[in-house]
Amino acid sequence: MIPALLLEPGLEPHMSILDMCAAPGSKTEQLLNLLSASARGQSVGPSGMVVGNDADPKRMKTLRARYDRLGHPCLLLTCLRGEDLQHRIGNL
Repeated sequence: MIPALLLEPGLEPHMSILDMCAAPGSKTEQLLNLLSASARGQSVGPSGMVVGNDADPKRMKTLRARYDRLGHPCLLLTCLRGEDLQHRIGNL
């Protein structure tokens, strides 16, 4: 959870954060909370997002179950190896 704390001082509500080892989700939740906190005092919520990725489908199932209940609008979950994710992002 230290990586999220290191991001906090410079985090702005428009930023996007990639969490490459997101499961089981504590760090991802902390990042979402920090992103939302960075938008406090503004008339709209954060425009950025957290992309939670984990390469293990079993671990991803746990993460999805956790966040299906939360339904946070700034969260995108993916289940890809880092190399595959890099290739797909490069094609956007």
